[in-house]
Amino acid sequence: MRPYAALAAAVALACICLVVTAGAAQPAVIATTPGPDMATVPVTPTSQSPQSTPTPPGAGTETTVPTPALPTATPASAVTPAGPLTLVLDMPRSPAVWGDVVRCTGSGAGNATVRILVDGIEAGRSAPDGSGAYRFDYLIDRIPAGAHAVFAEAGNRSAEASLEVASTVPLVLLDAVPSTWQNESALLCTGNVTVSGRGVPDAAVHLVFDNYGWSDAMTGPEGQFEVKAGIPGGKHEVVANVSFADGRPLGPAASSVVTAVVPGGALLPPLPTLPFWALPAVAVLVVLLLAAGGYGLRRRRSRREPEQPLPGDADLTALFRPETPTPATAAAAKPVATPPAAPPVEEPPAAAPPATPPVEIVPPAETTALPAAAANADLRAAAWALAGNGMRCGIGAVYGDLVAKLAAREPDAHLEGMTPRQLAAHFAGTPEGVAVARIAACYEAVTGTWRPPTPADLEVMVEAYVAALA
Repeated sequence: MRPYAALAAAVALACICLVVTAGAAQPAVIATTPGPDMATVPVTPTSQSPQSTPTPPGAGTETTVPTPALPTATPASAVTPAGPLTLVLDMPRSPAVWGDVVRCTGSGAGNATVRILVDGIEAGRSAPDGSGAYRFDYLIDRIPAGAHAVFAEAGNRSAEASLEVASTVPLVLLDAVPSTWQNESALLCTGNVTVSGRGVPDAAVHLVFDNYGWSDAMTGPEGQFEVKAGIPGGKHEVVANVSFADGRPLGPAASSVVTAVVPGGALLPPLPTLPFWALPAVAVLVVLLLAAGGYGLRRRRSRREPEQPLPGDADLTALFRPETPTPATAAAAKPVATPPAAPPVEEPPAAAPPATPPVEIVPPAETTALPAAAANADLRAAAWALAGNGMRCGIGAVYGDLVAKLAAREPDAHLEGMTPRQLAAHFAGTPEGVAVARIAACYEAVTGTWRPPTPADLEVMVEAYVAALA
């Protein structure tokens, strides 16, 4: 039996090594001994003391299996109690303007995240420190001018604070220099839009050339814009208009009128350098041309027919000779006594004619529609007068007068700063929407492509003008 006992002891030692390596991952270790004296002993680790594994008789001493300690529970962190939630607004100026940063501070939030709400809409969140104090910086950007209610919320709600925002007119700077585009003359227009030195991004810029051509652009992150427009050579005036329809507290603005001269069509080419003998030759040529012109004028006058004498006495000097008095003329010159006038005879007054009853004039029923027709006729006549000779300036005059009259009806809409497409979108769905869309499309097609207007364009502009204002 000793060989079997030695083998069982060896197997038991191997199992003990496996238990030590596996640690606490095994819920139980089963030690087996082959042979007739086979025995199964479950070994279960405990947290109080190491576990002993007995061996069969004669196998040697008892072996101890160490077990890891069980994890201990971590105590929960302390929670800062929340008190009354407060809110204070720190503004750089009052009222605030676009680009200002309003600092929202307060206390009493505990460990809860604080939500800052403006007019009931969440503007941002802030995590409080260990004492429950919080801070949040709110940028005045896409919020309309006027008074707004600001409050904080973190489980409980703070009292409301008033935030006053004022409308601001931005500063628009424009510069225009001659350039080229696809081997043609062009004008490079650059500038920026700022408020208190801060650039205004994503602003719609509408460039107007000579009061009828136009081009659109958007400002970059720093408020800068750049447009290269193909334009004929000559002297041009450019102005940049800026408008905002995205809810920012910014009003429409325009730059100063910039004048630029583009080399090309309307400018005279530089004179070539002439040799020294060319100046006398040019002078002789000019003298010969003047002499020939004078000779031709003299020959033309000499070919005219002689003037016919006046009827009557041909000697006109006789009209200015003093007359010699004769006896007949002297007698005619003496004064003749006239007899006294007879007294006037009074005539009886004539009987007044019988009075006739007044006749009542009743206007016809169809005259009630005449005022509207007359109004349309007046509008049509005014539109044709603005169109003039039918050039681009006439098209621009009709469009500009329509925008001015529509802006007088809606002074708060700032229609003067809108592009033709924005104007059509503004009146979409209104009674005059179709007419405004037609006149805007025609104006954009004529002025945006530099093509000459046609009689059909003038007819569309005039009829749309009458329909929009009737």
